[in-house]
Amino acid sequence: MSAFLRIERMLITRGANVLYDEPFHPGVNIIHGSNGSGKSTLADFIYFGLGGDLREWKESASRAERVYLQILTPAGTLTLRRDVSTDGLRPMAIYFGNMDDALSSPNDGWQLLGYKRPEHGYSFSQVLFRAIGLPESVSDGASNITMHQLLRLLYVDQLTPVQRIFRIENFDTWQTRQAVGDLLTGVGGYDLYEKQIALRETRSNMRLQRRRIAASSPSHQAMAKTSSSSIFRPRARNWKPSARNCWIPSAILLTNPSLARIRMR
Repeated sequence: MSAFLRIERMLITRGANVLYDEPFHPGVNIIHGSNGSGKSTLADFIYFGLGGDLREWKESASRAERVYLQILTPAGTLTLRRDVSTDGLRPMAIYFGNMDDALSSPNDGWQLLGYKRPEHGYSFSQVLFRAIGLPESVSDGASNITMHQLLRLLYVDQLTPVQRIFRIENFDTWQTRQAVGDLLTGVGGYDLYEKQIALRETRSNMRLQRRRIAASSPSHQAMAKTSSSSIFRPRARNWKPSARNCWIPSAILLTNPSLARIRMR
């Protein structure tokens, strides 16, 4: 069965007041209106309701309190609920059924799931991935792909340059963008992405260890105490460079630890 997700209804509320309640039909849905009528605001609510990490709201949108989305997936119909806030990494409540039943259900009928994967349990992205039919990561750490990362490709706000296909954000890495593209096209998947993350961390640790070794070397410490004017000045008339190696100034060691030792021929 193919993976898919279809929005069937969106409800936005403030307390007991309904601010927006519209169904979505299969196929293309066009939201039209004049400038400032709220088209982008509705797109923000869809992005946030599906799991996007949205923290900056327009003034009119910030008056809303809750967003409900009824979605159809291969696993059936789900209703999603998120509270509007300027705080990041907001949790999501999921009801396994349609919105009408969800609205009349007590709180214990909803399953509240966090943005990040807990030590024991699931994040809302994992539950949605499973319902949609997408593969999910089973590893810990920053290598997990979330609904937020998928939605960065599916939704672009007005602040993102037109030449960018991903919604712009800080701390963006090419590994994340490539993993999202591979996941949606069925290429690669998490195995390759996690190995790329592990390789990046290994290289970073190697550079750190090289700097520590260079800094703790007795020869390097002795050279650091020597004035720059006497680094290459022999201490005695019969002084000769070692037949095996010689050390270069500490300033160069700090910028390029791989040059710490030079073979003499």
